[in-house]
Amino acid sequence: MEGPWSDLIAKLFFGSLIVVAVAELLWPLRRPGHRFGPRWFANIALGTVNLLLARWLVPVSGALLASGAGLGLLNQLSPPPLLAIGIGVVVLDSVAYWTHRAMHAVPVLWRIHRVHHTDLDVDFTTGVRHHPIEVLITLAISVATIFVFGLPPQAVAVYQAGRAVIDITSHGNVRLPSMLDTVLRLVVVTPDMHRIHHSADRPETDSNYGTLLSVWDRLFCSYRRAPKLGQTGMVLGLREWRDETAMSISGLILMPFRSPAASVDPE
Repeated sequence: MEGPWSDLIAKLFFGSLIVVAVAELLWPLRRPGHRFGPRWFANIALGTVNLLLARWLVPVSGALLASGAGLGLLNQLSPPPLLAIGIGVVVLDSVAYWTHRAMHAVPVLWRIHRVHHTDLDVDFTTGVRHHPIEVLITLAISVATIFVFGLPPQAVAVYQAGRAVIDITSHGNVRLPSMLDTVLRLVVVTPDMHRIHHSADRPETDSNYGTLLSVWDRLFCSYRRAPKLGQTGMVLGLREWRDETAMSISGLILMPFRSPAASVDPE
């Protein structure tokens, strides 16, 4: 099973990159304010490192091990397959939501996670801009969740496939019709919804934590409908990290261990 699912997840991931990149050329929402060459190089380099860490495939492998050993709650209860898949997707996405909130709330985790937030523009490459330490932490939490709950490999594979798409599309610099955005965000995280999370205004940064499903932000009072300056008016990135020269691939790798040279108000 791991082979076919790994192929599907890879196709969805790279297919989403291509589709969103083309959509950004045809229907961009915001005009890029910074040089895309260095940004894209650093973001894609980080994404390549994270692919080498098997970011998408390790959870599926963990689920196969748990299933083979009969470990975890669902392996003891043996619910119907479709119900087990639904439970698995919900459990994994709720854990991803709370992990994301913790990344913002716990100072040492924020130092790692801010690598993702220091991108001064947000586009299809931002979705792969994560520090490798963050990827290892989230992988460890995901695998632990899979073993505790005994989530079936099919559920994990379905969730990973959905995330492979949403991680890219939710960062797209794409102009969606407002009605389409309204309908889609009833279920999944949309670009307009997630872009607010990349605002330089900290109350907006600390909102819209959802990864795949949008329901968690509404349930746990972290949902924000729109940025106060509008989608095209808000400043992206972090106030204290505005120096593009500090955002090379080596700069991003070392960022968790450094402090900004100076605080700069982007407004």
